[in-house]
Amino acid sequence: MPIAALIVGICSLVAALVGGAVPGGSFVAAIVLLVIAIIGGIVGIILGAKTMKQFPEKKGFGVGGLVTSIIAIVYAVISLIACVACVACVGTAVNEAGKQIEQEYNNMTPEEKAQLEQQINQAAQELENAANQSQTQ
Repeated sequence: MPIAALIVGICSLVAALVGGAVPGGSFVAAIVLLVIAIIGGIVGIILGAKTMKQFPEKKGFGVGGLVTSIIAIVYAVISLIACVACVACVGTAVNEAGKQIEQEYNNMTPEEKAQLEQQINQAAQELENAANQSQTQ
């Protein structure tokens, strides 16, 4: 149990650090890693406390497990809050951009709307042609 406390604490800390900075910005992967870090941190605190009581001669492992677990939990909670706040901000920005686009579209004349629709159809056709070319190569 003494070594388990330290190992769980270290693994929780690694999960928290990786979850706080997931490459590619995958929100789901970040949330999963941060939740794992919090759960592992709780287990590490329990194991660390038990180690310090049951194995006084191996108190260092218990202290190491406690310290790494506490750091992991604190960092994971802060990262989780930041992650949720970031998603909320992005959602608000996208919503505002959509409202602005809709307002601009409603202010257009019928001729401008027809021209815009033609440009959109042309761009869609170019994308479809590019996709077909990449599939044949």
